[in-house]
Amino acid sequence: MNKILFSLLFSALIFNISFAQDNISEKLINTKLSLLTDSENEPGNKISLKNFNRRILGDTNIVPLGYTNKDEINQLKFDSSYVPKKNFLIPVAEIIVLNFGVWSMSRYISPQPWAVISTNSIKENFKYMWVWDADNFATNQFMHPYHGNTYFNFARSSGLNFWQSAPYSLGGSLMWELFMETNYPSKNDLISTTLGGIALGEMTYRLSSKIIDERKTGSERVWREIGAFLLAPTRGINRFFRGEMSRVKQKSSYEIEDVYSTISIGPSFYYKMGQLYQGNGNLSLRLDLYYGNPYINKSRKPYDFFNVKTIFSVGTQPLINQVNVYGLIFGKNYRYKADQKILIGMFQHFDYYDNTNYRIGAQSIGAGIIYRIPTVSAVNFETSIHLAGIVLGGGSNIEEAFKYEADGTAYRDYNFGMGYSNKVETMLTIKNRGYLFLGLYNYTIYTIDGADGRDNLLMFTPRVAFALNEKTNLGFEYNYYRRASYYVKYNNFFTNVFEMKLFISNNF
Repeated sequence: MNKILFSLLFSALIFNISFAQDNISEKLINTKLSLLTDSENEPGNKISLKNFNRRILGDTNIVPLGYTNKDEINQLKFDSSYVPKKNFLIPVAEIIVLNFGVWSMSRYISPQPWAVISTNSIKENFKYMWVWDADNFATNQFMHPYHGNTYFNFARSSGLNFWQSAPYSLGGSLMWELFMETNYPSKNDLISTTLGGIALGEMTYRLSSKIIDERKTGSERVWREIGAFLLAPTRGINRFFRGEMSRVKQKSSYEIEDVYSTISIGPSFYYKMGQLYQGNGNLSLRLDLYYGNPYINKSRKPYDFFNVKTIFSVGTQPLINQVNVYGLIFGKNYRYKADQKILIGMFQHFDYYDNTNYRIGAQSIGAGIIYRIPTVSAVNFETSIHLAGIVLGGGSNIEEAFKYEADGTAYRDYNFGMGYSNKVETMLTIKNRGYLFLGLYNYTIYTIDGADGRDNLLMFTPRVAFALNEKTNLGFEYNYYRRASYYVKYNNFFTNVFEMKLFISNNF
């Protein structure tokens, strides 16, 4: 039920970002990765979408999110003179109240045995060695990072910057592990809640800033504040108590970047190699979102460029099928020759795959390069390459290697480990014709806790689409997934899965 509720909320939030203004039908903007022409990136030129020419599908009538026509562009500007008042103590108090609120729900409303805490249980938690817990895959790899994002946004909305807010995800998780459960403190919870909370927290903070427009009043202002609250609830709480929900200003108090998004929907069919007639069908909804432009030459800040990919499935696959976020931590723009634009930097990655045939969760940090290669005027070619170290990941396990709790009442059907990931994405677009996308993703996790060995997931995701009009594409995917698990004490396990998918997509 929690996953269903969260997926519905998350879908609504993406729509809020894409349709944040009065007349929703007029909010459509073209999607793929934002590519400014060379003239727009020359020093001294104003970064604007007025003369945007991205040389990709349907770029003739592009309007930024939140506006109905080009005349309104750039009216909302960042107030560079605004200095937020920092408060380091209020978020501490808010995190304590939040943790006690969540605990009280599990203690009195929906009683759970682990919530029956006492001074003795707290003492035991401080004395006992930290453990790897046996919570289910979705809880450990997805819900804990989401919880961490609420801690982060208490701090971020108290005037603190990215780096100052990050320790609050750690502190909130430490409090929970040591004080709020009878279960022994969990190593994996501390890492996932902290790192995942930072990634999801900064993402939701920046996206909610896109929804907030303090120039607006009336019903539009109400809906914008509701949308921002749903996306970043703890930030919304702070805005409410500080009177910011009713504050009227002519400039934005928050740094904002342009957002481009795509929604794709269509049937998909999974089958294992050699078992075409034993496959299963699903309805797949895919949301892609790009925040910021990686090719603008400017002083970079954490997450002023990031990408979000989510896939929801209705059918035989888990509802929340995939969530990927990668965001720039720090980096620098380069220009090679006249018109080859490059962003090189360190990126934070949050990856979550939950499929009946394979599962991988990973919190990673590593180097990346995003590169636009010059072509003829109607064709655009760009690629990105990432190599990251997995600080903590989780991978599928075979049944005979499941790890059971000491009392035998619970088990974990996946391993914890560290490793590395490689990601290569390439897109070739032809203006008003279509695009070809190739994605290659490799995750390798060496077991720290679980069945000794290593787990590897390799994904190849080619996608081709044809433009029906300037905003709508019709496309086909034929994806390949290979899971290879190499065990020390068990037989190695291999599986090859294929997915065929038809989709129609709309660009916003």
